[in-house]
Amino acid sequence: MKTTMWGQPTTETDQASSVQPISQETNINAFFKTCFRQIYSLLVHSIWDLDKPTVSYSVDRFGQSWWRVYDPTTKKTFHFDSENEARAWIEKHYIH
Repeated sequence: MKTTMWGQPTTETDQASSVQPISQETNINAFFKTCFRQIYSLLVHSIWDLDKPTVSYSVDRFGQSWWRVYDPTTKKTFHFDSENEARAWIEKHYIH
């Protein structure tokens, strides 16, 4: 009969149910996946400035115009009748 280091008897089922170690290959794959995700996120944010508001100007077929500001922090779009209103909103929320 086998015993543990504390002198308690063990059974074959105890040994069979033990957790198998994770292979080194699995750890390396997980490491590279994490690195790739972080690098990808940094590239996307640095290229497109995803954390800054997006401003656009539109005119419909009737000649009505408006300014649209997309706020990536709240994921909401705001519409303004004038450029000054859009600027004021941006200054209030992004320029302190």
